[in-house]
Amino acid sequence: MYQRILVPIDGSDTAARGLAEAIALARELKATLRLLNLTSDFALMVEMSSAIDFEKYREGLNQFGHQLLAKASEQAKAQGVPCETAMHDLRGNRVADAIVEEARKSRCELS
Repeated sequence: MYQRILVPIDGSDTAARGLAEAIALARELKATLRLLNLTSDFALMVEMSSAIDFEKYREGLNQFGHQLLAKASEQAKAQGVPCETAMHDLRGNRVADAIVEEARKSRCELS
């Protein structure tokens, strides 16, 4: 059925529930997970343009994303599910488009 499953994670409760379901499904199907974290500067440009140092904030987002991916990877591997991780720092691109592109490039049948 599915051999590769893309799981975008962002630290939210919804993403955590999605990850748990994806792990259970991947374990049953003997599939590989592709864990994805994306950072986007869109909210920064719109809401905080003069209040913060963009690069410092972006660095913090990237560090948080790497921590999320490491934790999610450990969670999957503890359940016997193989996984890969990817992180992309979007600059001016839409998150939804990046998720679709990642699914296509990594040949995931389910996302």
